[in-house]
Amino acid sequence: MNFNAHTILNSFTLTINFEKLMKKCKNNFGTQAVIFVALLAFNLHFAPTQAQNVITAGTNVTVIAGTVVTSSQNLSVQNGAGLTVEGTLILKKNLANLNPTSNLGLGTIEFSGTVLQAISGQNTIGSLVLNNALGLDIGGNTTINTMLNLQNGHIRLDANNLSLGILATVSGTPSPNSMVIATDAGELRKRFSGSGSFTYPVGDNSGTAEYSPVTLAFTAGSFAAGNYAGVKLTNTAYPGMTGNYLNRYWALTQNGITAPVYDALFQYVTADIVGNEPDLSCTQVLPAPAITYNPTNTTLHQLTADGLTGFGTFTGAQALIDKIVNLSFHLEGLYAGNGLMNKARNATGNQFGGNIADKVSVELHQGANYATISYSNNNVDLTTNGIASFTIPSIHNSSYYLTIKHRNSVTVTSKLPVSFAGSTINYSFDAPNKAYGNNLKQMGDGQYVVFGGDPNQDGVVNGLDITTIGNQCTLFGVGYIAEDNNGDGILDAMDLIMTDNNASLFVSAKLP
Repeated sequence: MNFNAHTILNSFTLTINFEKLMKKCKNNFGTQAVIFVALLAFNLHFAPTQAQNVITAGTNVTVIAGTVVTSSQNLSVQNGAGLTVEGTLILKKNLANLNPTSNLGLGTIEFSGTVLQAISGQNTIGSLVLNNALGLDIGGNTTINTMLNLQNGHIRLDANNLSLGILATVSGTPSPNSMVIATDAGELRKRFSGSGSFTYPVGDNSGTAEYSPVTLAFTAGSFAAGNYAGVKLTNTAYPGMTGNYLNRYWALTQNGITAPVYDALFQYVTADIVGNEPDLSCTQVLPAPAITYNPTNTTLHQLTADGLTGFGTFTGAQALIDKIVNLSFHLEGLYAGNGLMNKARNATGNQFGGNIADKVSVELHQGANYATISYSNNNVDLTTNGIASFTIPSIHNSSYYLTIKHRNSVTVTSKLPVSFAGSTINYSFDAPNKAYGNNLKQMGDGQYVVFGGDPNQDGVVNGLDITTIGNQCTLFGVGYIAEDNNGDGILDAMDLIMTDNNASLFVSAKLP
């Protein structure tokens, strides 16, 4: 059914019981029945006496270009029905689309009611206008291809994404009164065809409406079909912040963008500032390690980061001063006695220079939830006297389980969470009560070491490890390989003996 008003007749008012009209037209003229109506103001008003206007399955309704249709009640598009807007559809209440997905046309849908409005379903829209002080709730992933016109009110995403197509622009008056609330799992996303700049009109309404938009300006990159860069934000301090910081952080994500180079600008409000604003810098806190970019612009209250090549989480914080972490432990496979370890070898000599015995990974797991890793470093030098020293960003100032991983050793974790409140953190795995589950091995000279013999790194020393080492021995394996438990660069019976002994003791990782 098409609604057309291309010929002006006499001025009159037309009120239609839309559902009954559709059924009658469908019965008499078929699904594609065409009604030509002429209204002086080009307005077709759905009957205000109806609880809702329903487009039933099998019926297609088109609002053609140049026509304005107003629904004063809820409009429901049933599964199997069609709604195409080429002109303008003005909604005073809700739009519920029960189709799994639906392209609602190239026209404009305006939400301008006087009550809270909602749109549900997976919809693609030409242009969307919001002019409702009470706002609009997005109840499904929604795409806008032409224009998002923010005149008045908030668009609340909750867990849904609002995507703007490659050609989509933002108009109206983005402000604390007119913006997208992207503070839950849902993101405001923009698709790009190449280099260019876009400002995401986002903010929060956590007690006080605060507009804190983000501008991304791409100068390079490859943009695949369906790509996007997404933004959402949180109106609290990023966990672990101390000193001078913002009670706000932004998360940037992407899909289908490779080798990007871009500049980012984050607008904040002065109410977010904790401490001294001049001491703030734009800080990328995720992924770790944290990176400090430009000092804040205290006049415009903006954070900027130039030449970014990745995406993550950004906030304002004082320039980070790294903490120093000093760990002390020995590995069974390399242990030579008297508190010293041998250097790991490859087929021709020492694998590492200087006094580096081997490389290890160190992870900081949250004290309240071991499954959450706050920081990791997969390239820590371990010296022959059993010292592993490295730095971490000062943002990590809580208490963490210290977890150590090595290419053929059993993962070991500190007995309890270790406080990182200070600028230097020292910890030694030198006694059973220093490791979770007392999971250390005592050597003949009394030194406690981390169990070896787990080349497949599954956390258990067993027949699988014996088999993989045996296979390498059969192949006369040499070099810097995980199966070489004692690190001498040669696969032989000595490597098998270590694993076999620990397997007989049922050695495994013990974790919180």
